[in-house]
Amino acid sequence: MTYSVWEDHVVPDLCEQFNAVRAAKKMPDQWALLVLDGFGAHSYSIKALKMLKENKIIVIRLPSHTSSALQPLDVAVFRSVKSNNAELMKAFIMHKCHTQRKTASLTKFEMAKIFHLSWKKVRFYDQ
Repeated sequence: MTYSVWEDHVVPDLCEQFNAVRAAKKMPDQWALLVLDGFGAHSYSIKALKMLKENKIIVIRLPSHTSSALQPLDVAVFRSVKSNNAELMKAFIMHKCHTQRKTASLTKFEMAKIFHLSWKKVRFYDQ
């Protein structure tokens, strides 16, 4: 990814998404945290950092070549979501097999619904 793509497209989109969440939660003055890997375009762009600061987004940059060891979201967030998803998917398939009396498959809609329930089951903040 180039600096211009990061500055002109990705960061403005991130700011918009963070601001939309704040607006929905009625917390416009709440600061947010963005954790980035060591890729240079992510954090060395002065224009992007200024834009993030203006939008009350704190940036933490993981040191280069350490994201696989540190991976805070994998440990704190995605592990729980993945576990919930597996549990819910197994229960859904078992229910579908039992009610249809045949091998069950999932539609894209059903998979998305299960993932949504898995995501909601993990509490990231007061809802």
